[in-house]
Amino acid sequence: MTNLHYYCVELFYDVIDLQRTELESRFSETGTKLLLFMACFNPNNSFAAFDKNKLIELAQFLNLNGIGDLAQKMVETKRDKVFSMVYLIIKLALTLPVSTVTVERSFSAMKIVKNRIRNKMGDQWMNDTLVTYIEKEVFAVVSNQDISNMFDKMKTRRRP
Repeated sequence: MTNLHYYCVELFYDVIDLQRTELESRFSETGTKLLLFMACFNPNNSFAAFDKNKLIELAQFLNLNGIGDLAQKMVETKRDKVFSMVYLIIKLALTLPVSTVTVERSFSAMKIVKNRIRNKMGDQWMNDTLVTYIEKEVFAVVSNQDISNMFDKMKTRRRP
């Protein structure tokens, strides 16, 4: 064993062991797990250390039922201000499925509304028709008489 090997390897192992012992005495097992879970929120290299499994383990460790509860807990404890980028990622993860479904629903409705018969429909007319088709539950409570009254109150477009 050379002096270089002793200082580079053996002494290094001793120093690392002392640091590990010091950390174990300062932090409980619970605290150590929390630190490991929070390491996935490191914003360096565009959140390269982000790990979905660690985020799920963190939510389970804090007795949360999912990412939605984690977002709610972050807002309650005002951690959404401290970890704004993490909160943004969680919000995106929560809203992405809803926005994807909304777009798919709109395209399905467009296939029904804009068929071969109505192929030359203008953009505004198609938009109005799609809104009424997609939101039919909202328009179901509006009576035909209310619609007729609204058109009666509108000004005429023709010039005398």
